Amino acid sequence: MKNFVFVIVMVLTVSLNAQTNVFPATGNVGIGTTNPIRELHIQKSSGTIYELLQTGPNFLGIGVNSAMQFGPALVFNENSQLRIGKGSGISATGATNFRELFRIDNAGNMSLATGKIGIGTSSPIRALHIKKSTGTIYELLQTGPNFLGIGVNSAMQYGPALVFNENSQLRIGKASGISTTGATNFREFLRVDKTGNIGIGTSTPSKLLDVYGDAKMGKLNARHYMKISSKEWPELRFETPLSNENIRLGVAHENHAGYGVSEGDFYVFSGTSSSMPLAVNKTGNISLVNKKGAVGVGTNTPSKLLDVYGDAKMGKLNARHYMKISSKEWPELRFETPSGDENIRLGVAHANNTSYNVSEGDFYVFTRTTNTMPLVVNKNGNVSMVNKTGNVGIGTTKPDAKLTVKGNIHAEEVKIDLSVPAPDYVFKKDYDLLTIEEVQQHIIEKGHLPNIPSASVLEADGVELGMMNMKLLEKIEELTLYTIAQEKKHQEQKEVNLKLEAKNWELETRLTKLEALLLKK
Repeated sequence: MKNFVFVIVMVLTVSLNAQTNVFPATGNVGIGTTNPIRELHIQKSSGTIYELLQTGPNFLGIGVNSAMQFGPALVFNENSQLRIGKGSGISATGATNFRELFRIDNAGNMSLATGKIGIGTSSPIRALHIKKSTGTIYELLQTGPNFLGIGVNSAMQYGPALVFNENSQLRIGKASGISTTGATNFREFLRVDKTGNIGIGTSTPSKLLDVYGDAKMGKLNARHYMKISSKEWPELRFETPLSNENIRLGVAHENHAGYGVSEGDFYVFSGTSSSMPLAVNKTGNISLVNKKGAVGVGTNTPSKLLDVYGDAKMGKLNARHYMKISSKEWPELRFETPSGDENIRLGVAHANNTSYNVSEGDFYVFTRTTNTMPLVVNKNGNVSMVNKTGNVGIGTTKPDAKLTVKGNIHAEEVKIDLSVPAPDYVFKKDYDLLTIEEVQQHIIEKGHLPNIPSASVLEADGVELGMMNMKLLEKIEELTLYTIAQEKKHQEQKEVNLKLEAKNWELETRLTKLEALLLKK
């Protein structure tokens, strides 16, 4: 066949280059024969096999004609098709009794009509049969009505197999053979169903990846790897050479009841202590189940259940609107705002804070607005306002005094430092005490006591307790003087009355005696 192709190429080459050659318009050409029966008739020196080339109006055929059997043929037709097959001859209309085996159509599509393809074997037993050079292993591809299987067939063992079936499923496993109905004795390892879900260890995957069994990743040594367990303990495990150093993460079920967690809780299991030091329950609460365990952030030697060495930041409305827990330079809680001058800081004073009028160990509230600490609780529990320009409001956001309370105050005792002198001056001899008549006249004219604000003034300006108490005390002391004076007059009047009563008794006695004498006469 190779010689035939070579001759054809040579003839075509000569025809194209030998521009001076002239051939007759009709007739046949014979090579190896003086009686050509085709336009080009090439006959071997022995046998009855004829290699032929025949052309028609829209047809070119190259093939082998034999009286004994169907010969191979290569056909080009008017439909721009290339067909390879067998025929009993090549005629002007095409190949005689042509049995097509392979076709390339005008779109470039290739198809195999019948038969089998063998690679590494001249006797294929499947549609595609690939045979290795050694052993009895056969790599096969077999198709059925709704089935495609690719696998390794072995008389000695189960071979790997890849199966596509009518349910749009891809199945990977092992089989002892591939037949037209499916894989023989198929042991499935992995399945991709028609929805795209992948199942490992299960034939009915419900998720994109559904693994029924354990998954193992990484292997530094025999026991240093990560493992995803899904059967007995559905959890993620980080195994180490020492089993007591394992770390396991999972969701608790009824078998975990003895570990201090409830079914459905997320946990972190430490193989060192055989306990679950960290748990997140179904409501979202986070707890340290193992009370002996401590959590360190920024330190690997935590001394408390939670030990943070460094700053902690929470919340972020924008670049500078958040809460910060600082623990190094200034151990304090900070509330940062977009303007640094509006920050609020709470902490315990240390040696570096003494310039802010606080002592080491005092609790303070620091405001960047005034760069001072307006509120301090010292080690004895006393609360003080260090910033003398600051006001405190209770029930109001606009205090107009050091302490402004909008509402009631309930206290056992209130102590007020005097800003005005105590009214003991009332008892001095030079005090100008108004007479009762003068007081009465003032009340008639003004409607209130002398030196006491009127009701309208009190309603407008409020009551200053210190000053008002002193004014009330002044009135009490004045009333005391009035009472003393009245008592003095009362005593004087009493003495006069006693004298009058004695004189009256004396007169009544004398009158009685006089009346008695008159009656005797």
